Amino acid sequence: MKFDPSELNEPVPALEEQAAPEAPASVPVEEPAPTVAEPVHPVAESEVRVTPTAPVAAAPDAEDRPERAPAEPLPPPAPEPPQRQIPLQGVDPPPSRRSPRPRSAVRSDSGYRKGMKTRFTREETEANAEILALLKEVTQSSVSEAQVTRALWSLLRRADDTINQNRNRAPILRRPSNGDSVGLAAYEDQITDYLHSVVRSTRKSDR
Repeated sequence: MKFDPSELNEPVPALEEQAAPEAPASVPVEEPAPTVAEPVHPVAESEVRVTPTAPVAAAPDAEDRPERAPAEPLPPPAPEPPQRQIPLQGVDPPPSRRSPRPRSAVRSDSGYRKGMKTRFTREETEANAEILALLKEVTQSSVSEAQVTRALWSLLRRADDTINQNRNRAPILRRPSNGDSVGLAAYEDQITDYLHSVVRSTRKSDR
């Protein structure tokens, strides 16, 4: 195909002008109706209720605030118990710092110690009361049961030499069991007979 240069001189067809879009038809805008203010009716003062409010207390100043009470002091710690010192073997204990108390010839009640308790049957208690009443009558003194017991032990302490010298004459006794009431009664009768013989053999100067 051959190129024809005359084709360059051909007029170029004009572009068709595009039609502008049509504007939409205007829509009528409704105006708002005027606002009519309602009449204000006066309110009587008696109909108005005012709720009373509590007055708000103002915060106290630093000067007006009450001072706090001082805190109570803590109790002192309890003292530790003294530790017991165990003396060493072969070492003499240190001398006591306490001054020796003078011994009194008259014994006070604080120097007494409780002795052994003795139990008696009902019949023995009644018999002891009769003997005690008889001693009060013949001595014309208010003798107590404790004083009679102490006197009997004092008598035996005075007869210790007689008991020691007559060892070979002392009976050989066998103590029965605690559940054997009959055997215990016989055992105590043997002791009574022996002590009676010891007291009779004791000289009056030794008593």
